[in-house]
Amino acid sequence: MMTSLHSLGLALLAAGGAVRESAISPAEWAGTGLVVGLLLAGMFVFLYMTRTGVIARATTKEAVRQPVFLLLLGLGTLLLVINVPPSLFLHVLENLY
Repeated sequence: MMTSLHSLGLALLAAGGAVRESAISPAEWAGTGLVVGLLLAGMFVFLYMTRTGVIARATTKEAVRQPVFLLLLGLGTLLLVINVPPSLFLHVLENLY
């Protein structure tokens, strides 16, 4: 299996011809970086300088915290059930009746 994949890779490499370095010029990458930077700056201004952004951030925090709380609650319950020996449950039930 491994030799067939190796030979297939060599065949594809040979058929591909010369490997090009980059099809995008550095000036185009600079333009892309500028646009991404402006979008991030705009998002920062929106999230921290407007009332809507502050409410959106608080809502996002709350939406993340609730599932994490439920997950930790379930994990804690599971660990308690796993670490208590079954004989203890039987002993407590015998004493109740």
